[in-house]
Amino acid sequence: MYRYLRLAWKDSVACDQPRPYYKIEGICRADIRRCRPVLQYNVVPSGPVLPDDSAELVKPGEHFAFCDPKGDIIDDSFFTFTYLWLGNYTENLDNMEGHNPAITALTEMTAEIKSAVLNRDNMRCSVTGVPLHEDDARVVWIVHPALRFLLGAHHVEQGKIWQAFRTNKINDESLYKDLMVSENCLTMHRDFVQAFQENKISFDVDDGYKTIHFNLPPNLDVSRIQSSLHFLDAGSRVNKEYLRSHFSRCLLQAMTGGDVKDDIKLPDISEFLLDHQIRSVRAIKPSNHIWRDTDIGRLVFTWLKGREPDESDDDNDEGSDSDGSDSDDSNEDYCDSDDSSSESDYYRYEQLVCDGY
Repeated sequence: MYRYLRLAWKDSVACDQPRPYYKIEGICRADIRRCRPVLQYNVVPSGPVLPDDSAELVKPGEHFAFCDPKGDIIDDSFFTFTYLWLGNYTENLDNMEGHNPAITALTEMTAEIKSAVLNRDNMRCSVTGVPLHEDDARVVWIVHPALRFLLGAHHVEQGKIWQAFRTNKINDESLYKDLMVSENCLTMHRDFVQAFQENKISFDVDDGYKTIHFNLPPNLDVSRIQSSLHFLDAGSRVNKEYLRSHFSRCLLQAMTGGDVKDDIKLPDISEFLLDHQIRSVRAIKPSNHIWRDTDIGRLVFTWLKGREPDESDDDNDEGSDSDGSDSDDSNEDYCDSDDSSSESDYYRYEQLVCDGY
């Protein structure tokens, strides 16, 4: 698990200069408990620091937290998985083509490359290992040439390449020609192409080319997927670094990072709570449309309903209006964490939930 996290972290830190100074020293299982302020959480270690050679995997729904070697949770706003160019390969490509449609023609896969890859792979799917009918066979880029900037070792380098691609200053073929080779391609059944391009399935070069998949759509039959890339000599057929880049992006995409602010911005949450005067569990009226019609409403509803009401809620919630708002200002302390003695308990955390690897 440490190796997976560090691979994703490396991809993440390339985009934010302060982060290279932060290292993943330890991980421990953690319980995530709701605090009194709405949408804030308290992270409590629930197990020892995992050894560096731990083979434990994160199961869906489990929580782990970054910690120091002693097991103390790291409370640091920089220590969160994020990256400058959000999204999977498909989303980044759509964004790039939106800025510069000419990049599509410049980086189009040639018929010669397609033919060479199909012959090299003997018309077998890289994911299933099964021979393919011509109608089902597709040749896909591992890293699309238009996404060359994602291979930059540092966010400054990535930014320069990205800027060149999104404008018309792309006369320098070295920016993409090194990716327009058969070593940057795989043969695949058409059913798996979208999942591969959306970084939901990949191959772990450093674990025997093991096939790893994350949150695949239900229409894909997982039983068709073989355990590893079927080429016996895969290392001589495909570029390892391109596969590693694809794999690390899969890991980064599969991880939920930071706290709730990574999904919905804190000012939007604060404005929502203020507009509807939501301060306590008893302010919830399930019939109110605000809990169904907005992402923030659904999120707050889930948070509040999952929290055990305490005595202060019972005492202060007498003034709830029928529309789901709470008009009793005496309940304002529900959203205030003015107890400085407990401030250290309100940690930012990494909710390291990886979907099924």
